[in-house]
Formats: sequence, structure tokens, C-alpha cells
Amino acid sequence: MKLSQRLQTLADLVPRGVYAHIWDCCCDHGFLASVLIATKRAPNVHFIDIVPELIEKITLRQSMTNSAVNWTAQACDITRLRLSDSNASQLIIIAGVGGELTAQFIDAIVVNNPSKDIDFLLCPVRDVYRTRQALINYEFGLLDEQLVTENKRTYEIIYASRQHAIQALSLIGEQLWQPQNSIQLNYLARLIKHLQNAAQTSEEAKKQLALYQQLIK
Repeated sequence: MKLSQRLQTLADLVPRGVYAHIWDCCCDHGFLASVLIATKRAPNVHFIDIVPELIEKITLRQSMTNSAVNWTAQACDITRLRLSDSNASQLIIIAGVGGELTAQFIDAIVVNNPSKDIDFLLCPVRDVYRTRQALINYEFGLLDEQLVTENKRTYEIIYASRQHAIQALSLIGEQLWQPQNSIQLNYLARLIKHLQNAAQTSEEAKKQLALYQQLIK
């Protein structure tokens, strides 16, 4: 199955054999999780989406394949998601929704599953600053972060962990801007322009704007 550039980048970041469970939340048509199953990234992979019709289609398609990986497909409100009782490490993937909503999902998942060893692999559509705030509030650190461009739009990908992080997580990113190339500079320019407009009526936007302007060389 051929993935889009964004989903392929997410798939490439998922290590094989590290997680007991991978949860592809807001999975849409389930293409990412299907590839993770086909490449045996974890013994258990879960399709999660709030739309029952999508889950029905995924279930039908997946039931026609042979796989050594256990899988489930569940129509579920992510804010009510309860993870497996396993004490093993689990990866939550959330992509394709706004940063504010992603932050709400992080809040709910962490609060509802307080004893779980959870890592997050995230690709918000916008408002990534709010997503980063939520991760930092729950003491998540960074495993990796990247920019990926698809259909003339640039996305931030954040791979975060509490127990296995290799460095602190920044509100505006660190690895994203080193070194600065045309993709990064164009993305940064769009962020700053958006925040300049928002800063006219928002003190929060002014604070964010000051941080991003420090990146300009």
C-alpha cells in the first residue's frame, strides 16, 4: 500500500518491536495502521476513529488479509479511550486534526490512563504550539521531530516520550530549524505572518510571535 508523504514519514518513525500496542487514532481510512500491520511494527495494532462507517470499511478490508499481527478496529471517542491493561510500552498516533484538538486528546488519554507507559507520535494540522504545551505539561520529552511537506503544505511531526526521551521538548521546536533550508524558512515565514495578524487581538499570540521571531537569522 502506497502512503502519502506525510503518512510515510510517520510510518518510518515507528520502530519495529518496541511497542506492545500501537493505537492509530483518528485513523480515517486506516492506511497508516494497515502498513504498520503489514510491516509487523508491533504485535497489536488498533484502528480508532469516531466514525462508525469508516471502522466498518476498515474491518471488512482488514479481515480479507492474512496477518501475524493482532488487530482491532473500534469506533470510539478518543477522549474516552482506555488502553490495554498491559504494562508494556504503547504508542499513540494522532494525525490530521488541529493542534488544539490534539492537545485535548493528549489531556484525556494521559488522565484516563495514568499508569500506562505511553509515547505519542503526532502530526497536527495547525496550532502545533498548543500541542507542544500539552506534552510539556505532562513532562513528555523529545524522541524526534521533523517537518514534512505535502501538497504545498508543511506539517510538524513530533515523536514524544516521558520515559525514553533523549532531550527536552521545546515549545517551538529545536531540530526543526537546524540547519535552516527553504522549506523551513517558508514554513517559519507563514507562522510568523499568521501570528502577527493574531497578535493584534491576542496576548498569547504576541508571546508565541516573540519566540518564533528569535529564530530569524
